[in-house]
Amino acid sequence: MRDEPVSLLEKNFALEALQADIRVDGRKLDEARLVNFEFGSQYGTVTVRLGKTKVFSSVTVEVVEPTTDRPAEGFVTFSVDLSPMASESLMLEYLSSGRTSSTLEEAAEIVRFLQQTIRESHAIDTETLCIVAGVQVWAIRVDIHVIDHCGNALDACCMAALASLLHVRRPDVTIVGNDVFIHGLEEREPVPLTVHHLPISVSFGIFLDGDLIAMDPNLQEESVMEGTLSIAVNAHKEICAFRKAGGAPVETSLIFKSASNAYLRATEVTVQLEKALKDTYNRNTIASVKPLQVETTKKAFPLNEQVQGVTAVWKHVVEQHALENEEKREDQPNMTSISNTEMKVFISDSEGSYEKVDELSASTDSDDETAPAVIARPRGGKGRPKNKK
Repeated sequence: MRDEPVSLLEKNFALEALQADIRVDGRKLDEARLVNFEFGSQYGTVTVRLGKTKVFSSVTVEVVEPTTDRPAEGFVTFSVDLSPMASESLMLEYLSSGRTSSTLEEAAEIVRFLQQTIRESHAIDTETLCIVAGVQVWAIRVDIHVIDHCGNALDACCMAALASLLHVRRPDVTIVGNDVFIHGLEEREPVPLTVHHLPISVSFGIFLDGDLIAMDPNLQEESVMEGTLSIAVNAHKEICAFRKAGGAPVETSLIFKSASNAYLRATEVTVQLEKALKDTYNRNTIASVKPLQVETTKKAFPLNEQVQGVTAVWKHVVEQHALENEEKREDQPNMTSISNTEMKVFISDSEGSYEKVDELSASTDSDDETAPAVIARPRGGKGRPKNKK
């Protein structure tokens, strides 16, 4: 449900209520709205509700080339879509000015805070995303869409991003000689990401020239607040990110008090998120969860149709490589310098054979934004290579 535009009388009422230590929705100054996590049928999809604020997040997994300065690390990137249709107030602003600069600026601020909170705090182990150092790594992209903006979209986006990263799975990978095999869901159970900790963002609204701070401001309170104070903290009492935007200077005592309240809130959200994730896996088995997708340059197919591994074929491939290595041991390159050799990528298909992908590159946006995908894009590939038997 979209919010109604906040009138001048409502703004004055919200400010007078805060001066009397009362909030328009009945909460205390250090009390946040209820949060709810609803995981989708595909890995990495989640809908987060923070009060009336609603955010949807999905994850895409790609195989790309690493950077030269970090050849053994994968990528974790974020994108936030804050459309004017997320709220009537944003729509009125867009219709009156004909610009979306405010929404673009807010979305960019959220992306920067997510990068600082999750990526720079090393919440995700990017070294485990390496397939072959200097050749191929996994790239994780989190796409966040603000559906209903009813206040404090930053915290909702942070919770949605963490929930998606916890829920997503990537295909298992095996390296034999110079060949890289990406296994399907029927052949190998998909692998979760390595998450070291969960930095939860807790935002506070600054009022009355910095003399008053309220946790989790709603849309009415955002219309009269002078600035925001956002603290990302995990369950280990570690502050992972700190952001103050606008407003008068805040006393040190209020900042320490806000940090303590943020830790209590982060602990509560962490427990709730882990419980929601556990309940989801208890309800949905691996067979009932829709698989990831492999997208080529022409068409994308579900893994249960195109990428179904056959154990017997895979065993034969391993034995064949072992025999070749035994016969030509002297001619084989040193395995310690495998990143300097020519690598090949194979994706198993429904017939039990492996399709070779010669080159991999970063992909463009997928048509299906809600479906996480493993994207392998061959450049100039012609036809299907011969099956390995």
